[in-house]
Amino acid sequence: IESLRAQLALAATRVERCLIRAPMSGQILKILTRPGEVANKHPIVQMGNTKHMYTVAEVYETDIGLVHVGQQARVMSPALPQALHGTVELIGKTITKNALLDIDPAAAVDRRVVEVKIRLEPNDLAAQLVNLQVDVAIDVNDR
Repeated sequence: IESLRAQLALAATRVERCLIRAPMSGQILKILTRPGEVANKHPIVQMGNTKHMYTVAEVYETDIGLVHVGQQARVMSPALPQALHGTVELIGKTITKNALLDIDPAAAVDRRVVEVKIRLEPNDLAAQLVNLQVDVAIDVNDR
């Protein structure tokens, strides 16, 4: 019986060593490793805290003077059944080329933009589609 107890304790220890625990709470966004694969130094999942979602708007450098922290914004996409709402929280300090390209071949592809971070109001829709391309309307009359 002692031998069986020792084997049971050993099996429990092995099971405990095989469990993977996240260092923080959050939602699993993507599984990168499957059962049976070696999980050396590479991540096994992508996780995120989807309770506090942001969107990043690329605002043209000629329009950035109209944008201020605290302004209200509306975020829209054909993938969303309704618009999301948020508040401008951070205005970037650097001007870069826009990351998204227009489908119009005559459009200026080298427009200079500033990244503006908008904190979205809590909404389950925002948490469903991380990295969704959206259109953003910032209420520049709201100061």
